[in-house]
Amino acid sequence: MLYNKQQKLKHKALFTAQDFLALQNITLPLPPTVIIMPYSDSAYIKQVSKKHYKLFADIDVISDKLAVVSNFGIGGPMTVFLAEMIAACGVKNFVLLGISGGLSSTLNIDDTVLCTGALCDDGTSKDYFAGEVAPASADLCTALAAVNAKESGLTWTTDSIFRETKEEVAHYAKNGVKTVEMEAAPLFAFADYQKLNAAAVFVISDLLTAQDWKPHKVAQKTNRVLTENLKLIIKLLG
Repeated sequence: MLYNKQQKLKHKALFTAQDFLALQNITLPLPPTVIIMPYSDSAYIKQVSKKHYKLFADIDVISDKLAVVSNFGIGGPMTVFLAEMIAACGVKNFVLLGISGGLSSTLNIDDTVLCTGALCDDGTSKDYFAGEVAPASADLCTALAAVNAKESGLTWTTDSIFRETKEEVAHYAKNGVKTVEMEAAPLFAFADYQKLNAAAVFVISDLLTAQDWKPHKVAQKTNRVLTENLKLIIKLLG
């Protein structure tokens, strides 16, 4: 009885983020590019923030070119909910900066990966995109080439962190997929649908193989690497 998703993509939404913001009388003058961080140690962001807003997340304007949206939890639905609203405020470019599990045997914990596309194994992306792999923006990926990425490639986006199976991990690793996480595919799908730009940079927080799961035991280092990448992306884009 579910409505056909292929047909849905041909139809306009009943109401939009612009409608929602107008109803709430919300107007945010935002720069054209945002870094989206589902989780962050906000100390550095506070240091460089020129203006702070609260809209279901922390929004900190860093310059007339760049803002950081952070601390709103994990998952695709909330990421796209926020992306829709800040796009309605004029944002054109979205850089997801977060953590991911590593699938490649050549990756180590705390390595950085530049994501070039996302396998849509989630629910949200299908409301925006009909394909299997939602692409990252080539221009944004080129602009982010100077990040200290050990590898670049595809990510596997899933909604169910506790239902990642050994069989899936083996399959994706065999096919060259680098990482697994919960936000990239819906963000890329949204950007593709709205004719905007999106890319992602991930820090490896744990490793997954067909044999076992290797969690990070020193999360503080991962946070430091995230902050180092944040500083570098601000320098590159802001």
